[in-house]
Amino acid sequence: TENGMLPIVAPDGRKAWKTYARPFDGDTTGPRIAIIMTRMGVSRSLTKAAAGILNPNISFSFSPAATNLDSQAAMAQRAGHEIFLDIPMEPVGYPTNDPGPLTLLTSLGTANNLSRLEKALGRTEGYAGVIGVNGSQFTTDEEALTPILTILKNRGLMYVDSAATSRTIALEIADSIQLPRAVANTNIDDNPAITEIERRLAALERAARRTGYALGVFPPLPLTIDLLATWTSTLSDRGFTLVPATAIANRQSLR
Repeated sequence: TENGMLPIVAPDGRKAWKTYARPFDGDTTGPRIAIIMTRMGVSRSLTKAAAGILNPNISFSFSPAATNLDSQAAMAQRAGHEIFLDIPMEPVGYPTNDPGPLTLLTSLGTANNLSRLEKALGRTEGYAGVIGVNGSQFTTDEEALTPILTILKNRGLMYVDSAATSRTIALEIADSIQLPRAVANTNIDDNPAITEIERRLAALERAARRTGYALGVFPPLPLTIDLLATWTSTLSDRGFTLVPATAIANRQSLR
């Protein structure tokens, strides 16, 4: 398309969210934890560092604003990571809090939002799905959100909600249209303290023990990369299985 190559459902029914998923055939009986590192690609050095030391079951989600996106995504895939795309969505407080020129807005109208979505989707190839980032306003608006999720479903993608607000209705809409989905149980901001990260990781483990599945979303910072490398190396000792994000699609309860 004029926006680049866009994913489609193949004539034989193959879909991107399964075709580009990292295969998982490990332990399916114990609690599973998935991790997505968002806003990848803004710093090539951090992408390289994360791909080099993080467990390949950790999924990477790339910013559509990243430069040299194809080569950075390929770097991550060569290291074994499945990839997603960040889709910036309107937060509460916009435009003071502005995620960028491709942000989906409740005030923009469906046609313009779909145009922005396609521009983001055309930035690279080989991704299993998208994660809505920010979005504390957009994911509460059914009229604005439904066409976006419908297009993602029709293109064979998975949707991950970053849970920017507890009022999000994305999971209910995704479930009603049979869009593969997951939701963050914990989301770390850009300026985390070590003690806060450790507290959130402990909460992630509790959620996984309680429900069987949990998902954490983390920024690509030297601190988070190092802590995740250490933490994930000990998960199996505590009875958890680290899985790609696609391995928990549709597994979490809606609330």
